[in-house]
Amino acid sequence: MFQIFKWGLRGTAFVEMAAMLGMITWTTYEFYQVDQLAGHLMVPYIMWVTFALRLNYSIWKRNESYS
Repeated sequence: MFQIFKWGLRGTAFVEMAAMLGMITWTTYEFYQVDQLAGHLMVPYIMWVTFALRLNYSIWKRNESYS
């Protein structure tokens, strides 16, 4: 389950989530250009992924000493 910690790849999930957040933000912008309601409905998703990204970063930094 926690193979990322076992293999010492703590930053990998953070980088992947950051890329995903960028793509979600771009998708939201594109949706907003077509239909404003669709764009607005994506905002909670951006907020959730931002929260998850911050949580992941916190876990990554707190576990650096276990390398």
